[in-house]
Amino acid sequence: IKLLSENSHVLEVSGDKDFRTREWAFEEIYYSPLGEASEQGLLRCYQQLCSEARLHPRTLTVAGRPIESLSVVDGLAWFTFDELCKTYRSQMDYIQLVNQFDTIILQGIPQLYKADESATRRLINFVDTAYDYQVKLIISAATAPEQLYQGDKLAMPFERTASRLWEMSTETYLNAKREVI
Repeated sequence: IKLLSENSHVLEVSGDKDFRTREWAFEEIYYSPLGEASEQGLLRCYQQLCSEARLHPRTLTVAGRPIESLSVVDGLAWFTFDELCKTYRSQMDYIQLVNQFDTIILQGIPQLYKADESATRRLINFVDTAYDYQVKLIISAATAPEQLYQGDKLAMPFERTASRLWEMSTETYLNAKREVI
């Protein structure tokens, strides 16, 4: 760090607005608020992506533990927030999932408060993993990404999560070719 500091000019690029959200349009893959309209939006996406009219529920085994999906078809998996983030999961679980699926539907992210910090940490880890592995996420949530978490302890890491959720809904991200890691 000392060598970098001595031989580099550091330029601060922080500001009020996240540059990743500035010029890109928000695609219809993030549905809010929760309710019938958002669930119908998820179903429309599902049907367009896999040409299936009905869901195919399946129990997957991830890191030796079962995880219930609402559907698994053609590289796409559909999970509820409760199943993916309120059960005991680790980053390794999420890595296994994103290695199996190129698109994941995550249904029903509620408003998150201080009492939800374990689930919030899992959501942060899941979004980070999906982002790192270039997985496409389709989401229904209580509110816009930057308003989902209302606690204090995870406010900074959740800012990054909200920013990533916005970026992951851009045409640039959605059209990028996924690189296998």
